[in-house]
Amino acid sequence: MLDKLQSKKPKLVYHFDGKGFYQKEVELIIEQPLTIYLNDKEFITLLCYPENVEELTIGFLKSEGLIAEKDDLLNLRVDDDKLTVYVNAKVPKLSEKLYEKRIVTTGCGKGSIFYFALDSLRSQVLKIKKKWHYKMILEKMHEVNKTKGSKNLGGLHVCGLYNGEQFFIREDVGRHNALDKIIGYCFLNDIEYEDCIVFTTGRISSEILLKASKINAGVVVSRSTPTNLAYDIAEKLNITIIGYVRGNTMTIYTAKERILVDNS
Repeated sequence: MLDKLQSKKPKLVYHFDGKGFYQKEVELIIEQPLTIYLNDKEFITLLCYPENVEELTIGFLKSEGLIAEKDDLLNLRVDDDKLTVYVNAKVPKLSEKLYEKRIVTTGCGKGSIFYFALDSLRSQVLKIKKKWHYKMILEKMHEVNKTKGSKNLGGLHVCGLYNGEQFFIREDVGRHNALDKIIGYCFLNDIEYEDCIVFTTGRISSEILLKASKINAGVVVSRSTPTNLAYDIAEKLNITIIGYVRGNTMTIYTAKERILVDNS
């Protein structure tokens, strides 16, 4: 078993408080490589927070279009000692071929979200279905901000997914990993997340926006800002972006008709 306790051992640092230096102990967030083998071939290594790794693996494969239904998943085994997951699944030949030509982008903590031809096949314009009240969005973002990784050590990204009835929250060193963990959990437990809301503590990048589009999330919310490319993609795909959700304030960047802003 990986020595996670050793990884959590406090480190002695020098802290400057504006007047002078003094020693103090701090804890550091755990970041470890998780290697995924797909159909007996080494497929990818993700840098992640070593928790809920089965959900992370399934969520990654699902959100990247490598599996579509639960029946596509033949078996899965986790080797805790090596932090390795072995998956056998029915994967479309086209998907495997396109993944051979993947391009690594600047995904936070993970660096393994890819732009490739399959994205254009899976990203489509979303029709306005559910509408959400702005007060609910403020409340859910507050719950995300209270999560331990966000509030205490501050080194973990937190993602939330709200489907109108249930609210799921996961943490990781990468915001994409955190969202994949939620997707994996919902997929394994037959939980519907069509036209959901995605919350993140990190900036809304083009990568997280594309990932949200692949699960038909109509709204993406952050306490930070969207990038210009995320904005352009959101306009094209009719996804609502809400940024700078702090306290009782927010900025709606795109598709504002999906958000109810009356005083009721």
